[in-house]
Amino acid sequence: ARKEDFISFAEVVLLSAQKLINKFWPGPLTLLFKANKASPASLVSKEGKIGMRFPDHPVPNNITKKGGLLLATTSANLAGALSPSNPQQLGKTLAKNIDLILEGGETLIGKESSIVDVTYLPPRLLREGSLSSEEIEQTWKKESNILFVCTGNTCRSPMAEAIARRLWQGRIRDKMKIHSAGTVALPGFRASPLSTKMMKKRGIDINLHRSTPLTTKTVEEADLILVMEQEHRKQILHTSPSAEGK
Repeated sequence: ARKEDFISFAEVVLLSAQKLINKFWPGPLTLLFKANKASPASLVSKEGKIGMRFPDHPVPNNITKKGGLLLATTSANLAGALSPSNPQQLGKTLAKNIDLILEGGETLIGKESSIVDVTYLPPRLLREGSLSSEEIEQTWKKESNILFVCTGNTCRSPMAEAIARRLWQGRIRDKMKIHSAGTVALPGFRASPLSTKMMKKRGIDINLHRSTPLTTKTVEEADLILVMEQEHRKQILHTSPSAEGK
């Protein structure tokens, strides 16, 4: 399964949530999203939320990958009881109601996942588990990095960057880096005359724009990557597979 599959039931993924996904998934972090209409009703809370987690363990990951599905699971303990780190620690009450136990060895961490409700701004930590509150807060508080990508970085992505800057201007209190690059761009070229003219009609000046080639470092540092067409996405994932989900 991919990160995109795990958030397919979320109505919206806020940028603060995207930062947490980029940093801690796969890993011991459960995120609560506002469920969309495609979410199974049995998995949605009374508040209309759904919890998603992308674990960093070969057993569930191989099941989801080879089966082409996601798993609806619960904790391996009753409410209020300690979480077991191996099958032998399962309580008798819980164990007698289980038809099959898949032995995956001792848990890698031995502690519950941290739970964060990302439907709020700022996100709310509901349970501090393997990840500390400091780690989580530092991640979503860091400067946001939004990257627009097209082919030559002289037409579409510079316009998208300029419009985004205008929309964000004075509206967001947090630090925000908005920039653009091209998959086959040569450095130092101005925006095309037509793009410059179109932006001028909107009251936006892009005369100072200079084209920038897309690099692996640029992709790695971005929190959110917005491409102009699917081919750009394919090219990014071909050279930077870890960008999946951004």
